Amino acid sequence: MCGTLWVVALELIACAALAGAISLPAGGERIVDAPSAVLECLGVRPDPLCPKRCLCAETTVRRLLGRIDGDGLDRAVGC
Repeated sequence: MCGTLWVVALELIACAALAGAISLPAGGERIVDAPSAVLECLGVRPDPLCPKRCLCAETTVRRLLGRIDGDGLDRAVGC
């Protein structure tokens, strides 16, 4: 996953949390249920070879969140 895709994954996680997800499985459900227009605005494009969108697996999200420096993220978003 390149740097841009990590950013998209973080955006999806943040949106799921803002939509009320309180766990990773719930966040995954919110992301999967998100309207196509929302996903496209966040940079999630359909796979050209099949009609579905490729979204991050829960294990990928867990690894990503485990590597994030929480204080650095707070400083980056201005909290």
